[in-house]
Amino acid sequence: MSKTFSDSVRAPRWAPGLLGWSQRRADDTDVIFLVGELDLAAAPELRRRLVGAVKSSTATRITLDLSGVSFLDAHCAGVIVAAAEAAADRGRTLRVDGLRGIAERVFDVLGLEPMVARRVMTGDGGSDSGGR
Repeated sequence: MSKTFSDSVRAPRWAPGLLGWSQRRADDTDVIFLVGELDLAAAPELRRRLVGAVKSSTATRITLDLSGVSFLDAHCAGVIVAAAEAAADRGRTLRVDGLRGIAERVFDVLGLEPMVARRVMTGDGGSDSGGR
């Protein structure tokens, strides 16, 4: 599975049972692309990698792109919330983008909407990932 995003960044390859992870810097934002199923089995790796990225980041913002995530459980949503709190403790913000399907429903049911980044159209026809 390979998907090309508008800025020519490829999403990580994914196979069943694996958590795909890709990270890049755009201006003062670290963008982390996740692919796969974020379930109880993926939680330890997700926690290790996400908290590590938050701790080592020098960016002001971290955007977690879940557009390639096919499943998200409440446990992994909790991991994302913990990473957002760790980012806030370091003066950074962690936002979630690309929610769809089950992941979007989990965020809605758990009341995590304030963490969700919203795309705002800019004057040049592009989009900017901004908060509410």
